[in-house]
Amino acid sequence: MSGVSGISAPNSIGDEVFQLSEAGRISASDVQGSSELRETFRNLCRSSLYFLAKAVLKNDKLTLRTHKPLCDFVQDPSIQKGLILLPRGCFKTTICTEAYAIWCLINDPNDTILIANQVARHAERMLTHIEEHLGGSNTMLNWLFPEMIKPGDRHKPWNQLEMSVPNRTEFRSSPSIMTIGVGARAESIHVFRQINDDLVGIEDMFSELNMAAALTWHDYEQSLFVDPRTGVERLLGTRWPGSDIYKPIIASKEYKVYWRPAKNDLNDCPEMAPGELLFPEKYNDDDLRKARDKNFLMFQANIMNREVHPGSLEFKKDQLNYFDLINHEQGPACKTDDGKVYLCKDGDILLTLDPAGSGDEDMNDRSEIKNQRMQLSNNAVCLGMAHSDKFFQLESWAGRGRGENPELQIARKVLEIAKAWHGYIRKVYVESFAGQGTFITIFKMLCLQENFSIPIEELPRGTKKSKKVRIRSVIGPVSQNGQLYVRRKQDIFINEFSTFPGTMMDTLDAMVWFLMMVKMPQSEVGISIQRRVLTERSNRRSRFISRAGV
Repeated sequence: MSGVSGISAPNSIGDEVFQLSEAGRISASDVQGSSELRETFRNLCRSSLYFLAKAVLKNDKLTLRTHKPLCDFVQDPSIQKGLILLPRGCFKTTICTEAYAIWCLINDPNDTILIANQVARHAERMLTHIEEHLGGSNTMLNWLFPEMIKPGDRHKPWNQLEMSVPNRTEFRSSPSIMTIGVGARAESIHVFRQINDDLVGIEDMFSELNMAAALTWHDYEQSLFVDPRTGVERLLGTRWPGSDIYKPIIASKEYKVYWRPAKNDLNDCPEMAPGELLFPEKYNDDDLRKARDKNFLMFQANIMNREVHPGSLEFKKDQLNYFDLINHEQGPACKTDDGKVYLCKDGDILLTLDPAGSGDEDMNDRSEIKNQRMQLSNNAVCLGMAHSDKFFQLESWAGRGRGENPELQIARKVLEIAKAWHGYIRKVYVESFAGQGTFITIFKMLCLQENFSIPIEELPRGTKKSKKVRIRSVIGPVSQNGQLYVRRKQDIFINEFSTFPGTMMDTLDAMVWFLMMVKMPQSEVGISIQRRVLTERSNRRSRFISRAGV
């Protein structure tokens, strides 16, 4: 089997054509008659899966920013086993199955590919799309690679189950592409390459038995390689609520992982900027908010592409109350959904910082591994207000300092929030950690430099296994009693709350410190209960004195 690693990079003409492909479709009539351009196009198709998928196979909705990195990953010959996890609707199958299969055959017509899906007919539909391009209906492909186009109706094999390109010179008795469904037995099949596209689906998401069966079948499928030591696999899918097959595959570390959420809202994808949208043409902020409100579990799994197990979730999203921060004539205020307004000047407001280097169980922890890289815990800031018998989260932020002096960057972020709420914040609290003394010193120096003054105090360091315990014991009762109010824009906190205990809980812990240090307001119900207790105690005393006198 000839490889593709020796392909040369496109020349200057190729670069111009590549840019032209981004401006719009290129038709064969635009370039026919130029042998130089034809050869340039052929080389570009062989070297760039993205160019083939967009300019030649006419997938106009692919974008250079979103899909070029994916194409580069899929076509990388150094990756023997690659796992691609993308949100639904991001053209995963279009690129990683259909375009990739054609790209492989363009580079090596003797390649043998197996396409698998949870449902056999879905795999057959993918093959049908491939056959439409190679069957003569794609004018551009006809002009560029006439040797690969189906020569006539009698060419075999060419059906829903398998097909072969006509320029195959070796292994002519084996089809170029075959399809199979999960669970099928295929002892006589031997291939160089496997494309496993969505081996699990909605029918399996709450069935551990179905997930285990799919994983067992995937292990069996590895025996279908001509040589398992050199066989190339691209496994692609989307996360599902429940324990899907991708979790143990990621844990095995056999696969290089290409993972992307629809939005990097938790800053847990190092390849994306904080808050960056993966494919804004498909999912913008409004789309994500609507999907989240409609079905949170499916949103987290299918769209945010994160592991979620419904049985393990301890907090319910509907326990949260929401408010809008408004400009009242007496200053900033929280307006709840029932129309009530709570003035910030009347509440107790604190700013708490839970540093990334804290003493908790995720200190320098591998909270999640993405693409063989460690994801460390974040610094988290919470600005909260206690008012009446309610707790309002006014602001929250999570992130990591970069460069030579990360403490300085975090101190500037804390100072930025403190200055924005000057006159309302009573105190800043920082949980103690290795660099805590340095942080407080830097923060005080920044305050002097900005001619700004605010009290800052060290919090006791949490024990090594206390983080989840603190969150359960402090946030749990408050949210269950309907006392927790969250500003609608605080997506990171809402996600962490709804998926607790998950891999990310930095803003939750910062909220815990606020709830522990705030001057706890006494609710009207509490006052009423206290009055009844005092009255009953007084009555008991009176009755005792009366009986004693008798």
